[in-house]
Amino acid sequence: MKGNHFFYGFLLLMAAHHCNAQVIDNTSSFKNSEGNQYIRLDYDNDYFTKADEYYTQGVTLELAHPAFKHFILSKLLLKPKNTDVIYGLRLDAYGYTPTSIDSGYILKGDRPYSANISLGTFATAVDTVKCQTIATTFIIGLMGPADGGELFQKYIHQVTGNSLPQGWQYQIQNDLILDYQINYEKELLTYQNMFLLNATSMLRVGTHNDKLSAGFNCMVGNFNDRYRSVATTKADHRKIQYYLYAQVLGSVIGYDAT
Repeated sequence: MKGNHFFYGFLLLMAAHHCNAQVIDNTSSFKNSEGNQYIRLDYDNDYFTKADEYYTQGVTLELAHPAFKHFILSKLLLKPKNTDVIYGLRLDAYGYTPTSIDSGYILKGDRPYSANISLGTFATAVDTVKCQTIATTFIIGLMGPADGGELFQKYIHQVTGNSLPQGWQYQIQNDLILDYQINYEKELLTYQNMFLLNATSMLRVGTHNDKLSAGFNCMVGNFNDRYRSVATTKADHRKIQYYLYAQVLGSVIGYDAT
């Protein structure tokens, strides 16, 4: 796995009861994998915060390689001039639950059970002059019982010794996912590869989700800046990176099929 980080850093967990997990984001600086070839696996589960609520778990398998430049769906992606573009494919599987998994009945006014699986082709364009990143992803997939989200969550709960979730029989039925997503990140402040502050935004439209988000993320530790690591000397290049990261986002949701 060329240039892949084996240690991304520690995740800052927010313990407030109203803070929910966020779907895996592969475009941010804190998920940067150096080079244009890598394999990456991410796994989220709110088991670590001891609460099944809304976005409950997610798995992402990502493969980047220059050969994907010639993939037919890559023609739909943005490739701005004078940028270094990373091409790849990602496989996503996400699960959502209501505020309580102990009820075998529909909780009116609450989020329903929902699961989805999708395949995305992406292009991440890095502008080392303007210190900004534009990433686009075209996503096609399926939501509903056909993707096996119910079986997966029940298996995880059985293995970990937790109570089995009730109510999956009322999950959202099978439907097509067809989405297009644009992520933008701009470096605002950096200090000696020890501190980094970025502005970030995302627009997603399609059958699964219409959403606009904006906010900030930061990194503190010892890491390679994605906009300067190419120009650094070998002595300055960090082979081992460790850092804390945090991200704050606000969102306007037009439609959410889950």
